[in-house]
Amino acid sequence: MNPVRSYINLRFLPSTRSADASGRKSQTSLLGVLALCAAILAGSTPVYPASVKAGPASPGSDAKMAPTITPEEAAAKHETLKYATVIPDGQADPYYHGYWTAYPYVRKYLTAYVVYNAYCQEVTAGNWYLNYAPTYGVPSQGLVTGRLANGDCPRYVFRSRAIYYTWVYNTGSYQNDVFEATWRGAGFHHQWVFYMRDR
Repeated sequence: MNPVRSYINLRFLPSTRSADASGRKSQTSLLGVLALCAAILAGSTPVYPASVKAGPASPGSDAKMAPTITPEEAAAKHETLKYATVIPDGQADPYYHGYWTAYPYVRKYLTAYVVYNAYCQEVTAGNWYLNYAPTYGVPSQGLVTGRLANGDCPRYVFRSRAIYYTWVYNTGSYQNDVFEATWRGAGFHHQWVFYMRDR
């Protein structure tokens, strides 16, 4: 899959012939800014700034932070690695239907992953890469702390790379959005199509 898309699927707002020229100019300028942002996000490097730092295990929790090992160290030891979804502290056990509800200007948590080994050592939180951009929002990523959703390593919490969506363009009417991103870490990858329902 080519991470750099030559075509960005942006929907244009309908315009009427009765709209004045200044309204069309500001609409065109806004669409130009959105297209530029989408083109930047479609690059082959990690596309979301890491904006959240993971903290220690929750107070009162009997879990400890998982010990860490680098991907290079794990490879040198020929360790078997796994990756899993992480349930962030304070979140319910995720059961995804492929749809998330978003509200304008509210950062919505979507999902998070981590790579670990058989000794419950954290190998990498990985990074998210954008395959195609949303129309009405901006994806971002950050580190979160939580337990593995598959039940492995119950005595530990892990730092994982989460993906978020923020609805930044309020259309004044209900609009759905969609974008695709791939999480990658230590040779693993997981591709998602995120369907966002407007409030």
